[in-house]
Amino acid sequence: MVTIAVWNRAGGQAKTTLVKELGYEILYQQPQTRLLLIDADSQANLGESYGLTPHKLPENDLFWAEICSEIEFPQMKTVPTMGLEIGLSNLKLTKQERELERQKNMYRFRVAMEPLKDRYDLILVDCPPSESEIVVQVLLTCDFLLIPVLPEDKGVSGFLQTQEAIMESNKRRRPFLPPIKVIGVVPTKVENVNIHKHQLGEIERIATGLRYPIFPSFRKYIAVTEAYNHRIPLRLHDHKCRALEDLEQITGQILANF
Repeated sequence: MVTIAVWNRAGGQAKTTLVKELGYEILYQQPQTRLLLIDADSQANLGESYGLTPHKLPENDLFWAEICSEIEFPQMKTVPTMGLEIGLSNLKLTKQERELERQKNMYRFRVAMEPLKDRYDLILVDCPPSESEIVVQVLLTCDFLLIPVLPEDKGVSGFLQTQEAIMESNKRRRPFLPPIKVIGVVPTKVENVNIHKHQLGEIERIATGLRYPIFPSFRKYIAVTEAYNHRIPLRLHDHKCRALEDLEQITGQILANF
């Protein structure tokens, strides 16, 4: 089982959109993959992006309820017709996270994930734009980190703050756990405008200095937003959209690591 956290300290970096689209694209390219998506954000946008209704679910049906209550088997929901499994959250995650903090066990999420090792090949975690207790635990659990970066000041600043959190996490992982590795940096919502061209150069400079792979840009197209609003993957909404070419390349580079 390989776990990948998708995170940038800044908000608005298209983390959820990227996880949503990668989830479907991974299964499109490798249908045999046993894949789990986990929503670690109380806004519950990941589940909603697939047409589920996480905010209507009782607490015991949420992925994090069991983890925060020290029960070993988190709940997963299946997306009808797509074969996708998702661990859902909603606004109750705020309360659940306080319970997790009271446990004072920073490896609780890692322990809870152990029973899932033989059940899944790949897990993607959609993280909130914060350094919350859950993000800390996710970074202590995942093997890899995928960093979406909007090529504007906020995204680049969040990218730098993310690096600080990576360094802190790797200190905590020593000496018993290997460091979390950055599998790639994905420029997101990219448009053909001067400010993005300049900031893409800055992102590449930072990533190259840190020896992080630069993935193809995930370009901004109205079809991507439409697919999100219609609660379906881009490939099903508009298979001719050029952003799908970006997703194909990004997915291929992720899968090439395993």
